[in-house]
Amino acid sequence: MGITLREADRIVLAFISAVEVGVVGDGRVLVQGFGSFVVKDCPPREIVHPGTGRLIIVPHRRKVRFRPCKSLNLVVNNGADGS
Repeated sequence: MGITLREADRIVLAFISAVEVGVVGDGRVLVQGFGSFVVKDCPPREIVHPGTGRLIIVPHRRKVRFRPCKSLNLVVNNGADGS
């Protein structure tokens, strides 16, 4: 692409930083033609520790999910040539 590895690293880090700021602020970041990063609330739940059998409560937390756009899903499922 005509850029150095250092420049590419700076671009990727700037993209990640922008996504972080967006999901914290708005809860969603849309990257046109690629997909969206969405914050999902996960309620508290009880699980059983497989080693001890003890009941553990997992507290409420928020997760970032990536949802690919339709065109990206088509490429992944049908190959880059559309077959």
